[in-house]
Order: sequence, then structure tokens, then C-alpha cells
Amino acid sequence: MKVKPYISHSELNKVRNNKNISISEVYFKHYFNIKFDRKIVYDQDIILEIEDIKIPNTYNKITYYDNDRLIWLSPYEWMYITNSDKFHNLCKSPKYEYIDDLKSIIDLSSAYTTIKLSGEYYINVLNKITTLDILENITSEYCAQSLISNIKTIIWMDNLTKGIFLTVNSSYSQYLFETILDASQEFI
Repeated sequence: MKVKPYISHSELNKVRNNKNISISEVYFKHYFNIKFDRKIVYDQDIILEIEDIKIPNTYNKITYYDNDRLIWLSPYEWMYITNSDKFHNLCKSPKYEYIDDLKSIIDLSSAYTTIKLSGEYYINVLNKITTLDILENITSEYCAQSLISNIKTIIWMDNLTKGIFLTVNSSYSQYLFETILDASQEFI
């Protein structure tokens, strides 16, 4: 089931594929929140695993599994972004599913939207709307969580494409898009 776009695409077309700055909504089929109980004594010697996915506990780490991404959110919480049906069978109705007493997966597919920002000046635009030092904190292996216009945003790069991804709660995606568009005006 494809989810309806959250951002006004008539506005989006004004800055799509512009060489200076390009903004686009990226469709991912699923966003899964993976949580482990805080009672687990977790150190670097213990390996957490769900469905053959090893979950590293490295701050702000992005781990790639084919075209899927596992993004660290906190010491006991990760987001798995995918276009496959990897956890689909685990997350049947209700959407909140305990796997066992120590871990759970929540299907948040309709709750998140990802905006891709690319082009020659995308770093300049991001520096105008966040206090996070993008070049210092974001690589294809590491992400960050920051506020952009008071919106909690997961900021990450992909190892396959040049640009940066901003994952936000879907209800804020249009507002974030407008904020980026305002900050981009001098580069369009």
C-alpha cells in the first residue's frame, strides 16, 4: 500500500532536480522502531539480534543491510528504514508487537516522512536552518538528531547518493519543506 505524499508536490516541483538545490520527498515503504528493554545489560560484547539483523550499539551509527538502513536513535532504540517486507509478518495488527519480554517492534510507516536535500548548496541551506555542524557530524556511516525549526529531525546521509535525508514526523513534513524552501531562495 503506497502512502499519499505529505508534501505539496506542486510546490516541490519548483526545486526538484535544480543543480544548486534540489528538494524531494523520498518514499520508503516501512519505518520500524526497534526497542530493547533497558533491563538488558548491554555492552560491546553482547550482540543484539532480530530476524538475523545484528544491532550494533554505536552512538549515531547507520548500518546498511542491502538497501535497508538501521539508524541508531538511543542506546536501546533504532529505526529500520526499508522498502522490503522484512518485518511485515512480525508487525501484524495491532501494529505494536512484542517479540518477547525484552524487545519490541513498532510499525511507524505512516508516521514518518523523509525529505532529501541535494545539489551544490544543500550544506549551506542546512547550516541556515540548524545549529548542528553538518560536515562535522553527518557522514554515510553516522547520523544525528537535531531540531530544525523546532522539529525533531533525524539527519542522515546515504552511502549510495549525494545529498542528505531529513526524517520527520509526517505531520511536520510540509512545515519542514516550507522552512527549507525559504532558506533555499538565494540558491534557486
